[in-house]
Amino acid sequence: MINRSMIVWLVLILVSCNNIDSKTIEKNMNSSNTEIYEYDLGFFGDEEGSWIHKQAKHFEISEIKRNHNTGQHLYIYKPKEGFTGTDVVEIETNKGSNGASFGTKNLLKIVFNLSD
Repeated sequence: MINRSMIVWLVLILVSCNNIDSKTIEKNMNSSNTEIYEYDLGFFGDEEGSWIHKQAKHFEISEIKRNHNTGQHLYIYKPKEGFTGTDVVEIETNKGSNGASFGTKNLLKIVFNLSD
């Protein structure tokens, strides 16, 4: 009886933890393959953050810069020299956490259409 009760509680806890609001935002960028692209992800508090969920494949620079004084996060991308075509990066963000609960998780998908 105790084992069954523990399993039920465990399942309820796991299901409630997976019930997180999230959305996917897609941005299509047409740019030259010689440009450095910067995308302002916004400002994040102590319990919030951003990270690269799926790295671009054809990059010289693909990183998130964090200003720890202001909380601003900036994604920076520069394609490999001479690369033309499509490259994709996925950035996950978590905002609105109060430290005791999950915040809102979003996925930003940036599609770079690069030409000469």
